[in-house]
Amino acid sequence: KALAVKAVHSGGACMHRLGLSETLMVFDEHRLFLDEVPAATVARLRRALPERALVVEVGAAAEALAWAEAGAPVIQLERFTPEQVHALAADLAARGLAPILAIAGGVNVGNAVAYAQAGAGLLVSSAPYHAPPRDVKVRFAAR
Repeated sequence: KALAVKAVHSGGACMHRLGLSETLMVFDEHRLFLDEVPAATVARLRRALPERALVVEVGAAAEALAWAEAGAPVIQLERFTPEQVHALAADLAARGLAPILAIAGGVNVGNAVAYAQAGAGLLVSSAPYHAPPRDVKVRFAAR
């Protein structure tokens, strides 16, 4: 893990979450237990832990719009296509909303550019932990 983190940082990127205490993540499973509107949830979490990043994961554009309107600063889009990201980004901009769109689920080297061009602010991938090994050859020579 330490080498993966160093490689990601050396490449100019950042790690999404190195531990559970770094970010307030609100998943669909959490929302099943909420008895309040999204704006109340965002306000309550901001008051409780104002120094933590707040990310709300959604699986549909309507959910993303609701949480963006509620003030969630980062909306994590689970399994959206680049086309869906583009449409959502345009809809958010038309409404004067500008949350960071974090794309999760299925992001890889083959589609990362398409997601970035579609309006993604963050690409969430576990690829650094699963990269294939490189063939490294070491040669020793006498002086």
